[in-house]
Parts: sequence; C-alpha cells; structure tokens
Amino acid sequence: MPTTPPAHRRSWRLKGSSDEYEVIRELELEEDEVDLVVPAEQLQRQFDAWLRYSSTTLREMLGAVDRMVPATLSPFEEGRQLKRLLAEVFQSGRLVAFRRAPKLPGLGSLVKPGPTVPSDVVDAAMLVQEPRAAQATPVRSVNVEAQDNCLTSASQDGTPFCEVCDNIKRGITT
Repeated sequence: MPTTPPAHRRSWRLKGSSDEYEVIRELELEEDEVDLVVPAEQLQRQFDAWLRYSSTTLREMLGAVDRMVPATLSPFEEGRQLKRLLAEVFQSGRLVAFRRAPKLPGLGSLVKPGPTVPSDVVDAAMLVQEPRAAQATPVRSVNVEAQDNCLTSASQDGTPFCEVCDNIKRGITT
C-alpha cells in the first residue's frame, strides 16, 4: 500500500448528523489508519447531511476519483446521482473515511491575556457598582454550537441564509 506523507495527502472534512469525518483516497491510506476506517454502510446514513451542507465538497471528492455528476441535472436528480456515486466509491474502497474530533476555532490565539493583578488589590469600580437585577431565563434554549456549524457550512458551500437571498440566487425578483 503506497504511503503519502500526511502533510501532502488530499483530504476533505465533512460534518454528518452527529459526527465529523475526514475523507481521503484509498491510495493515501496509511497502514496504522486501516482499523480506523468507517464502514461504507455506516457512512450511507450521513449522505443526506453531506448533500445538504457540502455538495460542492462532494463533487470535488468524486472528481478526485474520476467520477462526475452532469451539471445539467435538476437539483433532485443531482442529489440522487451524488448519493449513488458516493455509495459506489465508498463501497469499492476508492474513498475511505475516519471519524474526527470537530475543529473548534482557536480563540485563545486571538485573545491576549490581561495583566495579572495581585489578589489583595480591589478595583474601585467594583465597589461602587450596584447589584445587577436577575436576568430572566430564555423561553427556549438555543444550541449555539449547532447554529454556528450550520451557518459556517452554509457559507462555505454558498447556501443562502434567508429567503430573500435564496430568491436572488434563483433569479426571482418581486
């Protein structure tokens, strides 16, 4: 099995319904990664989520193994063809996937720590502040991480964020 240095191999990251995956070509698979490969049958459950958020990435992956979807298809037929081709390349082993930990933004590198203050120093501004009123709890909780992931994926593959932008993309003006 040929080995390619990990820094030079071609890979794609895709978010599934609950996990994140890294996809590579089988010929770039390292010997120590063979046991980590997710079976094709398990990946098929992720195809709908991948189609919804990463269709451009999927086309690029298929192109890397010489499989293409005609550009003249309707969106529905294109989705069916993409799913069929994905199943084919994963079952044949031309592409393989691993579960990966989600990439989180590295905010620590952007935020500069403030100067350390000795514990016996009291900030005068803290002494004159009035106690804050208790804040009301939100009516419903929002999963900010899921919302962030959704918007990030949409921006990467050009999915419109709102109905107005979707109409503009489709050429509908009212």
